[in-house]
Amino acid sequence: MLQENEQQNQTIAKLRKQRIRMQRQWKAQMAELERKTKAELQSLNEDIEYKQRMYEGLSHEVAEAVQFKEKTSADPNFLSDQIKTEEDRRKARAVDHERVVAGMRERLKEEQQELEQSVFDKIMRIIDASKSKLSTFFDTSTKKAYRQNARLLHERRLHEEQGTAIEADMVQVLATRERLLEARQRAVDERRVVLALKECMTCTPDMQFEITEPERRVWVA
Repeated sequence: MLQENEQQNQTIAKLRKQRIRMQRQWKAQMAELERKTKAELQSLNEDIEYKQRMYEGLSHEVAEAVQFKEKTSADPNFLSDQIKTEEDRRKARAVDHERVVAGMRERLKEEQQELEQSVFDKIMRIIDASKSKLSTFFDTSTKKAYRQNARLLHERRLHEEQGTAIEADMVQVLATRERLLEARQRAVDERRVVLALKECMTCTPDMQFEITEPERRVWVA
């Protein structure tokens, strides 16, 4: 009895495992089927949209062809008028293009002239600035040289005046010296002079000399 119950329990456990495994497989198969179904539906929708666009395009072309046929049937000059209209449109576009090109050329020409004028003005400003600097330099140099020359002339005049004053002082000093020497000579005692000469000179019997006054010359023979 116990063995039979154990076998039944094992059988039930196996059936449960098998059922779980089958459920997992079924879920995986359903997920794959759903993915494939979505992909097929998307591809089918894209195919339908493509065919719809083709149909609409063909329908539009057919409608245009029918309309064109109706217009050409009703008006034999419709095609030539369409060609002429397109040609006129092309010519108008060409004229507009030429007008735009001419405008661009004119604008480029004006910009080039403005650029050249700007460069010329800049060069002239540089030249004017250089002239101004040179003029200022020459004026400053001239004034500086004039001041230096005036200062040098003033110093030269001062030196000349000082030289003249020094010469006058020297003449006056020499004259004063001469007067002092003369006064000194006049103030010398004749007797002391004779005594001094007698002490300084060695006389021999054959020598003769004469002593005169201080103002006169003394001849010795």
